[in-house]
Amino acid sequence: MMVALLTSLGAALVSEGLKLVHEKTIQVQLGQIVEATESLVSAIHSYDISTSDLSAQGTLSQEFYKKDGTLAILGHDVKIVGYSDHTSIEIPTTTMRICIRLLLTDYGSRVVQRSANSYSTLSRTASLPDARNACMDNDFNTVTLNIR
Repeated sequence: MMVALLTSLGAALVSEGLKLVHEKTIQVQLGQIVEATESLVSAIHSYDISTSDLSAQGTLSQEFYKKDGTLAILGHDVKIVGYSDHTSIEIPTTTMRICIRLLLTDYGSRVVQRSANSYSTLSRTASLPDARNACMDNDFNTVTLNIR
């Protein structure tokens, strides 16, 4: 009985550890996507934004580039649109958990607004209940970050 209990506990700890690694990977990848928009948006829309304070780590891996030069994350295209006063990054996600995590992560002062599923716009200091309400779909949510 003690062996079964220890085995069960060990499996639960490994499972939780894998979830944390997955979430950390998503955060770093998203940070890289946001960082990469600086040069991409400058080239496409002819104005500069600075993402140096977004805490992105590492370099953008080739897995994010598709053959046509667009960016993708979690297997979906990332839509980047430059407006006269801000840049919008639209990130399709697959789960409510990832959506909430993306909304609650603080990417720095240049990410001035965030929303999910066009449901509501959240401030930089979004709360967990607000993020849960915005990420209502269990299977597919789209997160939008606005950068100035």
